[in-house]
Amino acid sequence: MKLKQKMQLRFCLAMLPALAGLIVLFFTPWLAAGFVLVLLSAPAMFALLRCPYCGRYLGHCYTYGKYCPHCGEKLE
Repeated sequence: MKLKQKMQLRFCLAMLPALAGLIVLFFTPWLAAGFVLVLLSAPAMFALLRCPYCGRYLGHCYTYGKYCPHCGEKLE
């Protein structure tokens, strides 16, 4: 599996709590549980979306960039 594919998989895994929380928030009476799930996705994003070389947070830079904006290493 290429590095870019691994990073996209990490992004999808980080978004799962947010998507589950939105579904719970809008389609069930458990508003607090949905809100907590949405809030849990933020730490998952910060933990999983990091450069494999320098370890700094990439955010959404990896989706359109070929290089890490912090260290300049190639991400593809």
